Amino acid sequence: MDAVIKTDKVIHQSYIIQHNDKAILNLKWNKKSEKRQRVRVLFKNGPKGISIRWTPKTSKKIFQLEFKFRGKSYVHDCGEFLPGSFGCNDLAQYLLKLNEKHRNKDGTFRTNPNVDVITKSELKKSQLKTIRQVIELICKDNFPRKNIKGKLSALSQKDHTRFLIGYNKRRDHITFEDDEKDGAKYYLKRE
Repeated sequence: MDAVIKTDKVIHQSYIIQHNDKAILNLKWNKKSEKRQRVRVLFKNGPKGISIRWTPKTSKKIFQLEFKFRGKSYVHDCGEFLPGSFGCNDLAQYLLKLNEKHRNKDGTFRTNPNVDVITKSELKKSQLKTIRQVIELICKDNFPRKNIKGKLSALSQKDHTRFLIGYNKRRDHITFEDDEKDGAKYYLKRE
């Protein structure tokens, strides 16, 4: 269903649909009548302030929360609609966590969700391991790559150990070799 809203001599076209996964999945784009790259989708019975920013050409549908914080209006992206992995039920759980963290009991925002503030307990939880323990884990895992499966090359491992282990005689006791099967390996020299 289309709704045409006239505000200050500018016509904004938006869709109004039910708040469920099936209605969001069935959104269709009329290529002839619509020339906009992004369309705003509103809900009849959805949570207050929630809409969808829909890009018809790429079929991306992103849930957005519109809210006011200290007299200014903000938009917070809650997540992309993906059937089966992030839908209306997942959005409700996300909003509950967001409300617990950022809202007061009267419904006003005490902090801005776009500027995520970490509490002391969250900071302590993220820093459970020391730097030394992290270096040991990296060495035990044989220097894994960050984004790609596999291990670093022998030359890269050698370079990284200079910074991790240090410029001292301990590093002279380690040998690095490339292996075609398992990637690079290191081992201690036996004297």
